[in-house]
Amino acid sequence: MRPAGRLGHGHQCVISDLWGRLPGVMFRFMADNTVRVDPVVMQGAAVSLSGAAEHLSTQLSQLDDQVGQMLGGWQGAAGSAYGSAWELWHKGAREVELGLSILARLVGQAGGAYQSNEARSAQAERSVRDG
Repeated sequence: MRPAGRLGHGHQCVISDLWGRLPGVMFRFMADNTVRVDPVVMQGAAVSLSGAAEHLSTQLSQLDDQVGQMLGGWQGAAGSAYGSAWELWHKGAREVELGLSILARLVGQAGGAYQSNEARSAQAERSVRDG
């Protein structure tokens, strides 16, 4: 694999000044308004995000069991209030898990698309150069 560099073969993505100030792990915005992308890093990030989603899911399942046992023995208004708050928190946590999973899938797809595009561009450049 080629190290992170210009989206080879002269490809440039024009960006605004605002975007140039945002940090990026998988890509960097350069002073000359180009974007540097490393598909290998993107694939690694996708794997990490997917692992984080799986870990969160496991932890939430364990926490569900513990809270379920606790709520099973809790009677009265306090138990009902906690149960309602727990449901709201739990829904939010599952949405975070879903968001991580979606992000992992999309980052992985984008990394694959960059890599495929780079390969097609290199082939097209060779075809033009070699006649």
